[in-house]
Amino acid sequence: MNTAQKFAELFKVYGPAVIVSQLGVCGLWYGTVFAGVRSGLDYKALAVKVGVDPENEKLKTASDAAIAYIIYKAMAPVRIPITIAIIPFVAKLLRIVPK
Repeated sequence: MNTAQKFAELFKVYGPAVIVSQLGVCGLWYGTVFAGVRSGLDYKALAVKVGVDPENEKLKTASDAAIAYIIYKAMAPVRIPITIAIIPFVAKLLRIVPK
């Protein structure tokens, strides 16, 4: 089952808790990465690790928000499983009964 199918199944069971979880986790991750970039995170070393040429002209001229977004997207393999794992917890907090 791919990620989109997993989210679709979870949405059928937990409904709005999936949306709340996804938005919360995405906001937290992006905000953290953006703060790191603004604080001087060595994003060039990270770019090399994810297969992006740090000397790319677009990367050199990109804004902090764009660089943070690139890093945020590269972290999807870590971020998505965490989101999936917390959905039942968020549903319980929101008092959403699984269907």
